[in-house]
Amino acid sequence: MTRLLILTLLLCVGYSLWTYLRRALGGRRPPQASPPRRRAGGRQGEDLVQDPQCGTYVPRSEAVEAQVGGARLYFCSTQCRDAFRARQG
Repeated sequence: MTRLLILTLLLCVGYSLWTYLRRALGGRRPPQASPPRRRAGGRQGEDLVQDPQCGTYVPRSEAVEAQVGGARLYFCSTQCRDAFRARQG
């Protein structure tokens, strides 16, 4: 059992030394990570807004906008907007 552990340790050290020397002498380099691709439509990182009526989060560009009491609010649909206005009185 001890011989197997020593052999495994020697193989690991030998492999590490081999890869270090190969890279140091200008051998093959590991591939560089490519930058993340953007999704079509360019909407990566768009802000989400919460509907005050139902609590759903929607992208700001798809939300229904309304001025209520001097504040700009965003809704997921016209039904939620109308229900919120009816509840406000």
